[in-house]
Amino acid sequence: MATQKKQEETIELTPQQEKSLELIGNLYRKAIYSNNDFLEVINTFISLLSSQHDEMCQDLVSEFIRYKKVVQNRRFIKKLRSQIATLLSIFSQRLPKGVSITIECRRKSFESTVKKVVLYYFEGKSIDLSDLIAFRVIIDSLGSAVSYCYDVKDICMEYFKKRLRCTVCTPAKQVGSDPLIKNYIEVPRDKYESIHIAYKTVEGNDTFEVQIRTLIMHEEAEIGEAAHNSYKDNKYKAINKHIWFECEKVHIPSFKVFHDGSIFDKIGLKKAKHIDEC
Repeated sequence: MATQKKQEETIELTPQQEKSLELIGNLYRKAIYSNNDFLEVINTFISLLSSQHDEMCQDLVSEFIRYKKVVQNRRFIKKLRSQIATLLSIFSQRLPKGVSITIECRRKSFESTVKKVVLYYFEGKSIDLSDLIAFRVIIDSLGSAVSYCYDVKDICMEYFKKRLRCTVCTPAKQVGSDPLIKNYIEVPRDKYESIHIAYKTVEGNDTFEVQIRTLIMHEEAEIGEAAHNSYKDNKYKAINKHIWFECEKVHIPSFKVFHDGSIFDKIGLKKAKHIDEC
C-alpha cells in the first residue's frame, strides 16, 4: 500500500505505483480525446484498462463498469428524482416556518470518480463508492441553521429506511460520534462541513448518499476555502499529476470551453451532473 504522512493526508507512491498511475492517466486522456460521446469515453477507458498487463489497471476495471451502470441507470435516477417533492413536503411540515430547504441531486463527474477510485485503491480502502449519486439538502434560516441539520438527518434516516426500504451503509472510517454517518460538522475537514449518510437500496443494491449542510456550509464547499483546501491539495497531489485532461481537446457535444476559460459541461465529464438534467 502507499505510505501516508501528515495525518494520512499526503500520499507517497512507490515507483511501480507511479508507473501504473502514469499509464492510467495516458489511457484516461486517450479515451476522452478519441470519442465524441460520453458513454463511449467510459467504454473506451474500460477497454483500454482491460487490455493492459498491469495489476492496478486490471483491479480498477470493475469500478468503472459500475460507474457506467450508474450513468445508464435511468430508472434508479428517475426514482430518486421523484422523491424530491415528497421530501420537501415532509420538511415543510416538520421544520419550523422560516426554515428554507433546497435539494440538489447530482451524479459524480467522471474526473472526480477516476481520482477518488485511484485514491481509495492506494489507501487500501474498499472502492465501492457510495456517493456516485448524491442528494444535497441545503438548509437556510434567519437564525442558526446548524441545529436543523440534525433534524433533517433524522427525517432522512426515517424516510429512506421506511419509505424506500434502504439500509444505511456504515462508513469504513468513522467521522464524529455517530458510527452510522460521516459528521464533518462535528469534525470539520479543512473548513468543509456537512453530514453524509450513505444508503443502499434493498431491491437493486444501488447506492447513493445524502449530504446535509447549511447554505453557508454549501457556499463554502462550492466556492469558498473548503473548495480549494489543503486536504485536497495534499491528498490528491500525486494523483492530479497524472489524472487530468485538456478541455480544449474534448469533442463531445454539451461540453465546451469559452474564451474566458469557463467550462460548459452538461455531461458530467469534469463537473458534477445534476440529476434533473438526466
